[in-house]
Amino acid sequence: MLENNSETLLRLAQNCSIKEDDSGDEIGDLLPTLIQIFLTIKLGWLAGFYKIIPQKDSKGLNIFVGKFSLPVLIFVSLANLDFSNVNWSFLLAITISKSIIFVFTAVVEYVVHSPKDLSRASIFAIFCTQTNDFGMGLPILDA
Repeated sequence: MLENNSETLLRLAQNCSIKEDDSGDEIGDLLPTLIQIFLTIKLGWLAGFYKIIPQKDSKGLNIFVGKFSLPVLIFVSLANLDFSNVNWSFLLAITISKSIIFVFTAVVEYVVHSPKDLSRASIFAIFCTQTNDFGMGLPILDA
């Protein structure tokens, strides 16, 4: 049994497009996507650490990703969205929890920090609630 699992894990690591027909094997569908995400993050970090991509080029790459690639990814994902498969209760729970965290963070930052600066409190609240939902969330949901 252990040998079979290690062989499956090795096959998944080597070929990140293996899809099982068995719908009960969620980790088998999720693992290749997670490997791709974290490998991409690690390669980006290594490229920056070893200065493979110069600072000037990385600014252009950031503009390309932020202004072109990510909006296209969002548009294509929303255009192909099947609303019958959306888990609305999960989406509502995420919205409520992020709203609570946003308000709590903004209030605490506004009360604690002196002098009072609403824009600073808003920046902290946005930082706490706007995570990597699109960068990591969409590929994981597609898995």
